[in-house]
Amino acid sequence: MRENCGQYAHAVTCVVMALSEMNRGDDAWHCLDMLKPINHARDRDQADIYRVEPYIVAADIYGEGQLSGRGGWTCYMGSAVWLY
Repeated sequence: MRENCGQYAHAVTCVVMALSEMNRGDDAWHCLDMLKPINHARDRDQADIYRVEPYIVAADIYGEGQLSGRGGWTCYMGSAVWLY
């Protein structure tokens, strides 16, 4: 996730809200579950990969190469507000 709603959590949070409005609660919950920061660092091994605070919304979660799974660009207020 990142950059001008194309990647920042704003856009994906809007998907969760839209699914909820469409009475697709299971789908909304599944998407929300993927966004929750704590779900990227549930144990020591995951935390060692994620490497950012498990209670702050990361604007980036890398998906390729050696950094795959690592969070970045934390403390973005817009992303956090939309999600929470």
